Amino acid sequence: MSRRLLIKCLPKRETIEKFKLAQRCAPFLMHPDLWAVRRNLVAGGVAVGLFCGMIPGPLQIICAITIATLCRFNLSAAVLGTFASNPLTIVPLYMLALHIGQWLFGAQEQAIWHATPVFDWHAPLNTMQAWLAWLTDLSGSFFVGLALLASVLALLGYGFIFYGWRLAVIFELKQRKQERRLS
Repeated sequence: MSRRLLIKCLPKRETIEKFKLAQRCAPFLMHPDLWAVRRNLVAGGVAVGLFCGMIPGPLQIICAITIATLCRFNLSAAVLGTFASNPLTIVPLYMLALHIGQWLFGAQEQAIWHATPVFDWHAPLNTMQAWLAWLTDLSGSFFVGLALLASVLALLGYGFIFYGWRLAVIFELKQRKQERRLS
């Protein structure tokens, strides 16, 4: 994907400034690096997004925004990276994480999966307690496998964007050079 196309597709700082919540967070969200389309910043943002996308529960985007802001990576790429875990992919990814964790610990038992709690807006404290109980019921091997899977996905995402971008630039330069020779 070319840099020009990325610049067109990704939201701009001016668009985000229109939202009231963004206006409250303006000092943190308006750093130029958070919106710059440079190879290392976009690759870092994707890596943060892929890592945070593996977090169980509804905090994925908030964590991605926080980490990308602290590390000064591209904010849009970080948010888009969290969508790698979506309703179609989250179950296979979590099952893979569980199997990785069991393989690391040499565990032969199968972890029992309980249904995830439903968020009740009328009783948020009870909902948080239900989420905590659900998380503690999961085995430790799941969380170790999830951390390892998230780290591997982040490294792969960073490498794919960083080196893929470089290869695309080299290819484009070779094409330009070839076009100049022909004309």
